[in-house]
Amino acid sequence: MCHLADTERIMGYRLLCVAREERAPLPGFEEDDYARAARADSRSLSDLAAEFAAVRRATLALMRGLAPEAWSRRGTVNGKTVAASHLAYVIAGHAAHHLEVLQERYLGGGGLS
Repeated sequence: MCHLADTERIMGYRLLCVAREERAPLPGFEEDDYARAARADSRSLSDLAAEFAAVRRATLALMRGLAPEAWSRRGTVNGKTVAASHLAYVIAGHAAHHLEVLQERYLGGGGLS
């Protein structure tokens, strides 16, 4: 859950930058380094889930507030050119993937419903 919140924050920041026409290239990030530094094992699952939910609400508010033309703007992220719309798909797909893994491994499979 901590990885979900961290990644959503980073991708949301990237989305904001690209949508606002940031010209400086944005760096990549090493998720394993973030995970080690987060010390998520010292926090409760409910606390981590609440954090992710808050980050998701902020991401959705950002997306709702973007002007239509912002979605096609492009920027450089981790050495690659991406459109703001691409980042929205990455945000949604990343969370969906990990939530499906959690469902399969820890909540009895069958997918989220």
